[in-house]
Amino acid sequence: MSNATQSNQLQLKRPDPDACLPQHSPAWRWCTAMYVIDPGCGNPPNSDDPWVQEAAEFLAQCRTGWSEGSIEPTQTQRVIREACVLQADNKIQRAILEARLLAGETYDEIARHSGIPIAVVQAYEQLFFNVTNQVCFNQICGSLVHPGRLLLGLLPNRDIGSHLQMQARTEGAESFVATAELLARLDGKTFADGLPLEAEVGRRWDRMGRLGLIRGLGLFKPKQQKLIQTLVGTSPGMMIAMQTASETDLPLWDRLLSQIPVPKDIRDYANGLKKAAFQKKATPEKTVTTKKPAARKATVNKRTA
Repeated sequence: MSNATQSNQLQLKRPDPDACLPQHSPAWRWCTAMYVIDPGCGNPPNSDDPWVQEAAEFLAQCRTGWSEGSIEPTQTQRVIREACVLQADNKIQRAILEARLLAGETYDEIARHSGIPIAVVQAYEQLFFNVTNQVCFNQICGSLVHPGRLLLGLLPNRDIGSHLQMQARTEGAESFVATAELLARLDGKTFADGLPLEAEVGRRWDRMGRLGLIRGLGLFKPKQQKLIQTLVGTSPGMMIAMQTASETDLPLWDRLLSQIPVPKDIRDYANGLKKAAFQKKATPEKTVTTKKPAARKATVNKRTA
């Protein structure tokens, strides 16, 4: 990532002062670091936090530019840079990562499931989505509807991040993981593309997952709402109607799915995963002789709240 691109992605403009407090922003450490590097702001609260200091040093280098061949970023700074790229570039991957953090998965579990290095997961959580801080965790949950209500339709922001976070809070990791797996398959133009064949096991569950995602993102239009009312009939709800629909009625549900275009960011995410998987399969594995690394002090393995 070039210096110019990095500066644009990081958006070094100073945030609102309230954003430096855990009760106001999950990225309070990052926001605090922005104040630390501004000589006219004094020392904001929590400026002596180790992660704030690391982020401030990184931001200071980004502001002045990394001189070619003169200053080598430290291992921690490299990790922070990767966390910044994740925060700025990959909306869907970021949403899945935040949902996993909100569901209480450990850094090791997230790294194993997502392929993101443990150090990058930790840096992202500490700087941008600090769920290990109880005050910050409460703030994040408070921005969603109360988890006891279990009503996805009441989400104030109908975006993929809020949808996955709500699933993580109300239904646990299993639910949003199923949605994440569905997102990876949505590389077609509409939600009907790539549906399982009628003879495949789980075809109804796949359709129900797509319908739930469409509803959670608020993608149904008035015309489609009328079709849903017709299909639901006297059933208690859309999901039950889909689950109990006769084989002759399934094409009508597929027709409904074919009327909903897949959002571009989701389609790009799914296509990106398939392209990466194809490239990995096409690249022959090389035999690498490894040497035992010399002992060195870890820079980002300490978990702080």
